[in-house]
Amino acid sequence: VLDAGQLVKIAVAENGEQPAEVGAAMRELSCKSFEQNFAELIESSRHCNTDADCVATGFGCPFGCVNAVNKYKLPELQSAFLESAESCQSCLYDCGIGPSTVLPVCRSGKCDFVSKN
Repeated sequence: VLDAGQLVKIAVAENGEQPAEVGAAMRELSCKSFEQNFAELIESSRHCNTDADCVATGFGCPFGCVNAVNKYKLPELQSAFLESAESCQSCLYDCGIGPSTVLPVCRSGKCDFVSKN
């Protein structure tokens, strides 16, 4: 399996231009990397000491309908999400729950959520 950099080198070496297929492959690899890195960032942003440390938010597919994170990490998460999410949005799902339907709680040092019902 070739990574995006190798694909570009091969394509440019063959004809001096970057074909659309290579650009699409690079975007796909970049989006997969974004998804993996962002999922890790969400997970690392869940630390808490009390319920008041947590906030419920949602980043949508493929990150889940609701994410419970430390409220002080939320601006960093939102910024990182906005940088790549629009160009990488590759899936949709219908969420039966959302941030407004849950209560954020701190469980075992990690932000989580429970249903308001």
